[in-house]
Amino acid sequence: MIKLTDFSIGYGDRMLIEGVSTSIPASCLTALIGRNGAGKSTLLRAIGGLNPRYNGRIEIDGHDLRTLQPRDMARMWHSDALHIPDGRGVCRNLTVRLWPILCLP
Repeated sequence: MIKLTDFSIGYGDRMLIEGVSTSIPASCLTALIGRNGAGKSTLLRAIGGLNPRYNGRIEIDGHDLRTLQPRDMARMWHSDALHIPDGRGVCRNLTVRLWPILCLP
């Protein structure tokens, strides 16, 4: 389970997400929907440990994200979550058919 408590994040003077408390149950397909610039990718990067500049608390399976070492996070995530930024040509030739194959444990 992922739990956010009084979570806030932004860049400079611009707050993208402010004071959010919520949880995402384990084994649950969850969609994050919003307009461009709303903070979707910023939130995912924070949950993935790629953006430590946030206020509040992020817990993953009861562990505070700030206390986890990168190797421990990698073990926890294994194949549970994936974030590939769009529009950067990271997986330019990857077809939709290949995604499930790459995500198998």
